[in-house]
Amino acid sequence: MSHFTIKLSVICAACFAIAACGHSQHNKSASTSHHKVPTKSVLAVQKPPVKLKHKTVMPPANKQESKTDNLKLQQNAQDLLRRLRSYTSLSADFTQVNIAHTAVGDTKKSQRGHMDLKRPDDFIWKTYDGQSGTTLDEALIGDGDTYWQYDPDLQQAIKEKGDLSRQPLIKLLLSNDYSSKELTKSFMITKQSVTGEPHEVAFILTPAPTNSDINVSAISIVFNNDTLSELVMQNSLNQKTVFNFYNIKRTPLSSSLFTF
Repeated sequence: MSHFTIKLSVICAACFAIAACGHSQHNKSASTSHHKVPTKSVLAVQKPPVKLKHKTVMPPANKQESKTDNLKLQQNAQDLLRRLRSYTSLSADFTQVNIAHTAVGDTKKSQRGHMDLKRPDDFIWKTYDGQSGTTLDEALIGDGDTYWQYDPDLQQAIKEKGDLSRQPLIKLLLSNDYSSKELTKSFMITKQSVTGEPHEVAFILTPAPTNSDINVSAISIVFNNDTLSELVMQNSLNQKTVFNFYNIKRTPLSSSLFTF
């Protein structure tokens, strides 16, 4: 079973192995309890986009920062947080492609998934395997106080404290703990238009030197008319995980949905 720091012995080394965004993996046999995975959030049985649009823009070369540069980074952070905070609840299906670069060429693993987010800190993140994309691979379910990581192959659920520091992707998408000033302390944020896509804009996040705990070298977040469209994470080994979101809904979600 492959993990990217989201797969999430993560959302999201690697969120890319890929589940990577820099958290240490836990031994699945430790402190586990047996539960059935909740069935309230079901992956929509709809075909994903026919063609993966990978439009990631890599960060520009480093340059000496000036006060003007710092002001621009703050403005970019404010714009990013404004877009991320434009919803109270968010549901979406997604395709997930893990790309690993090896001496003999690139290897890819594709999955489908579903996420439900509700502010301030409720979330469900599920990935699916199998030809039809309906065989549950892993589930993360959190209600703010605790979150559960469920592995159906092992029939085990690991209970964690509600701290999302090891789930940086989910933390970023909920974005409640960030101010623009705090975000720029963790990341340098640039904003770029997407070639050939007049309604899309990409935010490129590269970790600040002080943000050494995260095993990510770049994050690209793409919005289409202020709606989340694509997210790409790349780690220090040049491995990538590409998420394309579709069937996006902002319908209010009940807190009972996020109970394991």
